[in-house]
Amino acid sequence: MRPRPRTRAPAGAGGMRQPVPFRTFTMKVRTTFHRRMFLMRRPLDAAIPEPDPRGSFDFREMTPETRPLYTAMLPERGPLIDARLRRGARCFLALDGDHIAHGYWMAAGRVRIDYMECDLVLPEGGVYTFDSYSPASYRGRGLAQAVGLHVLKVARDEGNRAAWCLPAVENAAGIRPVEAIGYRPTSTLHYVRAGPLRHRWSVPPAAPDHPVLASP
Repeated sequence: MRPRPRTRAPAGAGGMRQPVPFRTFTMKVRTTFHRRMFLMRRPLDAAIPEPDPRGSFDFREMTPETRPLYTAMLPERGPLIDARLRRGARCFLALDGDHIAHGYWMAAGRVRIDYMECDLVLPEGGVYTFDSYSPASYRGRGLAQAVGLHVLKVARDEGNRAAWCLPAVENAAGIRPVEAIGYRPTSTLHYVRAGPLRHRWSVPPAAPDHPVLASP
């Protein structure tokens, strides 16, 4: 049976909701020592709807000409952007004139997953989509789904068979948009850190045609 993303925090003793500060503290403690991510798949042979954001935007891949707009939006990410581009990752944008309304990344081959402190090795014909971001002034316009659909179309048209993503189990806000465009969980990836111990595993174990975690 496929795991389903749990988008609400569990109830406390007696079925009562735990106070938000307590839930936040326990989540921080839990994710320090035991991190979990849903491995979610979107087949590209299934129909991909047309993007339908609220507003008029130009979808295009980031180029050397549009990259300064992205780094101006997120200046602290300059070195991270450089590292991603060196490894072959690509960023797709929703542009509103000279302003970036949304950015969405896609990569193939071997991708660094900082949260799990390792790499994700993708199968042939698979792409990894990640880091969907809108400035605050453009949120609430359906851009995460719209640009996500555009990226799926690009991946399909380039001959890929499946798209994959890895939202953290606790990240309900990150799970909803990818579910809305057809991603479904295939397994849960676990990472335990305790002193010198580092252990990663998948439940259920990875199928032969699924991405796998690998030491960097």
